[in-house]
Amino acid sequence: MVLGDGAAWIWNLADELFPEAIQIVDLFHAKEHLWDVAKAIYGTGTRLKRASMHWTKDSANAILALRCAVLSNRYDGFWQRRRANIAA
Repeated sequence: MVLGDGAAWIWNLADELFPEAIQIVDLFHAKEHLWDVAKAIYGTGTRLKRASMHWTKDSANAILALRCAVLSNRYDGFWQRRRANIAA
């Protein structure tokens, strides 16, 4: 597994050194890229809107965390940690 910031040179180097590795963008940069896309589509200073849904930055971050958990096969662990944090 190679964790990177999305820069092409990192993925190229990973392909060369670890051709079978899974390449993952780190969470900080994934959020940064997501916001760049959102700003390009919806402009700055507005809430994300689509199909009658209104997204704030916090709710978009929560959805991104869930998607990352699902795509990395860590969904069950995500909810176990959430329950443990709420119980504490």
